[in-house]
Amino acid sequence: MDSQSSTNDTGHALMQRLVTVNEWRARIYEFIARLLDREIDEDFMNVLSGMSMPQSSGNDKVDRGYTLIMHYLDDAPEDAIDELSADYERIFLGESQSHAVSLFEHTYANEKHPTLAQACETMLDFYERFDFVLHDEERANADRLPIELQFIQMLAQRGAHAISTGDMHTAAGFLAEQNTCIEDHLALWVPRVSADIEMQAETDLYKGVASLLDGYLAVEKTFFSTILGSQDI
Repeated sequence: MDSQSSTNDTGHALMQRLVTVNEWRARIYEFIARLLDREIDEDFMNVLSGMSMPQSSGNDKVDRGYTLIMHYLDDAPEDAIDELSADYERIFLGESQSHAVSLFEHTYANEKHPTLAQACETMLDFYERFDFVLHDEERANADRLPIELQFIQMLAQRGAHAISTGDMHTAAGFLAEQNTCIEDHLALWVPRVSADIEMQAETDLYKGVASLLDGYLAVEKTFFSTILGSQDI
């Protein structure tokens, strides 16, 4: 094998690795978004029960999150769906709104997006630039965490497709936008949401979701600092 063939093979392997990484990232965002979006029903419980989760990710909070989720599923009681439904309601709905954990960015006001209108307007601008379609009710809740996570999921999927077709310029744009969304939005409030969920949760599953959410954001920040500084993108 000559040096040019070896270089081509190495480049192809790297591109395939980047496709796999971005497809995996999309699945993680989809997974966390679904866990936060609504209560666990029988169909999703069956999905969870059939899943295998990583043993070691390199991040302690992510590993703790997966361990807690799997621990709950391995020893789930017969009325697990009812128990998890009650825990979801306790965490996110609450007997009074003052005790419920909010999944809206504007609730965790910051200097960039202090109001509902400003937070939604900024997120809608992101969404519309990438044809991320929302229904009317979702548009009114554009700064809701599951929607923001689904948006990054979509960008990760599109980035993986762009890499698979060799369109690295487009892929770099998708990666840059994801990084912007994380730095300007998720990083400013998700750590506090995670802490609040952990405080309110009674089941290991939702404690695990909180740890996974917080830890994976840290993993993503490391990923972007590495990949955006690489000459391969």
